[in-house]
Amino acid sequence: MILVLDANAGIEIALDLPRAQQFLSLVESAEKVITSSLYRAEVANVIWKYVKAGLVPKNVASEKLELAQGLVDEFVDCSGNNEESFCI
Repeated sequence: MILVLDANAGIEIALDLPRAQQFLSLVESAEKVITSSLYRAEVANVIWKYVKAGLVPKNVASEKLELAQGLVDEFVDCSGNNEESFCI
């Protein structure tokens, strides 16, 4: 199975939030994990906000970012999905 990982699920795992184990189980059972190239910026932004709010220590932020990005096998250029995004 190919899993498309959303940034929210990646953050849950990286920050060990309540649904982390549920999402990690799916990631671990997938043959391949893919996501949009925007994922990198999205998870970095969320982790920065957690640091700014004092919820994640600054010295741990890089480790959390690396963990979130390490969940992904392949980053797909988001411009390839532009046409699909408009299909309603």
